Amino acid sequence: VAMEIVIGVEACEVVDGGNLRALSARVASGATVPTTVGTPDDDGSHVWVDIAWLRDAATVSAAPDDVAGFHSDFAGMIAYAAKSGWVSVDGTQVRAHIA
Repeated sequence: VAMEIVIGVEACEVVDGGNLRALSARVASGATVPTTVGTPDDDGSHVWVDIAWLRDAATVSAAPDDVAGFHSDFAGMIAYAAKSGWVSVDGTQVRAHIA
């Protein structure tokens, strides 16, 4: 189970936003990744997701009682991703595998 970014033809959402251990994306047939959400990589196997958008969408999905604590845990997830080379050089996007 992973936090999943669902990119549909009409809208994008985060499912299981409280799962900060894994991240993936699903792109519906005919859908394109909105620039506010991120950018697909050249080979189509990953999406570079805007971290601010992801944090906000994951917060809505998780609906935590402690938003500040959730944001701290989210920052920890991004720090782990950065150590693994999954954050853009400018620190604004995180890489999600397209499932």
